[in-house]
Amino acid sequence: MRGLKAISMAAIAVGLLAGSSVGVTAQDDQMAPSAVTGTITPWVEASAGTTTSVGGAEIMEGAQFTNTWEASDSRLSGTTSITTNWKLYEGLRMLVEAANYSLENDGGRWAGTATSLLGERFGETDTIVLHGEDAYEGLDAYVVIDRASGTFNAAVVPGGMPEFPPAE
Repeated sequence: MRGLKAISMAAIAVGLLAGSSVGVTAQDDQMAPSAVTGTITPWVEASAGTTTSVGGAEIMEGAQFTNTWEASDSRLSGTTSITTNWKLYEGLRMLVEAANYSLENDGGRWAGTATSLLGERFGETDTIVLHGEDAYEGLDAYVVIDRASGTFNAAVVPGGMPEFPPAE
């Protein structure tokens, strides 16, 4: 068991060291995996959606926004369209959110879903899983956005995200 753990750790270390060359390869091979960094512009409201109050929460449904991503891997650069629903709990200074994302550029389109947890205690983090379309068919992107800094880290992977293990 100890030997297997050491081999796994060595494989991870080699993978991390090789990471920068993988990012360069992704520019040449559309199906190559890639570790990506990037920036986002501030969100621009396209539609305000509707607001209601229920059980101490302000609920927003159907708000629409756009922004632009600039990424170290051009496959994740482009214009995004975001449709979002959220619940704001003022007393807790906390917002939970579910959204649909679409990212488009000259090479293709990405579409997927996001969840967010925003608040004084939590920071401002979006977690997004995008599925490639057109030239990006067969690729998925896992993206974590830090809204406070306007930056993101992502992984582009061929063959889809791993399956969830069965629930026990």
